[in-house]
Amino acid sequence: MNLSLTFGYLCWKRPLHGSFIGYDLATVNLNRSQPLLNTYVQSSAQDLCARLDNLVAWDTYRSSGFGWNSEQRGPLAEIVFTARDNRTYRQQ
Repeated sequence: MNLSLTFGYLCWKRPLHGSFIGYDLATVNLNRSQPLLNTYVQSSAQDLCARLDNLVAWDTYRSSGFGWNSEQRGPLAEIVFTARDNRTYRQQ
C-alpha cells in the first residue's frame, strides 16, 4: 500500500494456488465509521492495484478483500493504515 494524504494505491499479487477471476475490496474509515470504497476488480493479472480516493489526512482506514471464482471465495485479507504522506505499508 502506497499513500499520500488524500489517496493511496492498494496493490496485491494473485495467490500462488487457485484460479481467481475477480476480487472484492471494501475500505472503511474507522474514525468516521463510514464506508469509503467498495470495489469489484475482474482481472487475471499477476499484480493488481486499486486506487483509494478521498482519504482524510491522519484518519485510520481498514481495507479488506478476497478473491473469488465460480466455485468458491478465497480467504479474507485485511490491512489497517493511516492516511499519511509518502507512507508504504506491507502486510506482515
